[in-house]
Amino acid sequence: MQPNTPVTPPNESPKKLPTLEGTLQEPRVFVTRCAKCDCIAATIEIRSGNGTERLIYNGIVAGTGPGGTPISSGRTRAIASAFTPPYEAATIRAADFYDDAGFCASCGVFYCFTHWNPSTTGGGRCPHGHFKSLDPHWSPDD
Repeated sequence: MQPNTPVTPPNESPKKLPTLEGTLQEPRVFVTRCAKCDCIAATIEIRSGNGTERLIYNGIVAGTGPGGTPISSGRTRAIASAFTPPYEAATIRAADFYDDAGFCASCGVFYCFTHWNPSTTGGGRCPHGHFKSLDPHWSPDD
């Protein structure tokens, strides 16, 4: 099982999506998949157009929303490096996602919402009991 698989099926060409500026550009999409059930854990989409890049992220419990957020070319490179195999905790942390796109550094694999089993306080535990904060607005003092 591949923890990260492309969104486009192998025998189809990717669909061109309009960027926020209205020009056609192929988005770069990374999908992390749960090691337990193969469900999508997180989706990361980078859209480029008119000299800007936007990140559209759907994480374990939160994301950027459909409009995304502007990102630097340095962050784009960090994301591409982090979500291209082999997956390593340090490169995934460098991509700067609050939930590491569902990656458990102790297990070395990704898990989905169900298998992180998030609590109402924003933290979750993987199937092996490792804790991770999954909500960008949660902190231990809450």
